[in-house]
Amino acid sequence: LDTICRQGRSQEIGVIFSSQNPNDIPKGLSNVINTKIFFKSDASAVKYHGVSVSENEMQNLKKGFAVADIHEMPQLKMLKFPLAFAGVVKRGN
Repeated sequence: LDTICRQGRSQEIGVIFSSQNPNDIPKGLSNVINTKIFFKSDASAVKYHGVSVSENEMQNLKKGFAVADIHEMPQLKMLKFPLAFAGVVKRGN
């Protein structure tokens, strides 16, 4: 998986890993994953993947909210899903 991620990135190909349990994602992949999004889960599992979050923050996440670690966006820590499409979708008359 590490090789696939590295070669894909060099060719501008993105790879998405998804799991109900953060512990299913191998630790080594955290080094090559640029964006990490965690919905309400165990804070220790999230920290294991290098995301700075407290147990209280994880336990208090409301439905639709997630903790994120996004490459080159350190100021963004919390996300709300679904993301707003304001100004993106053109409505008819």
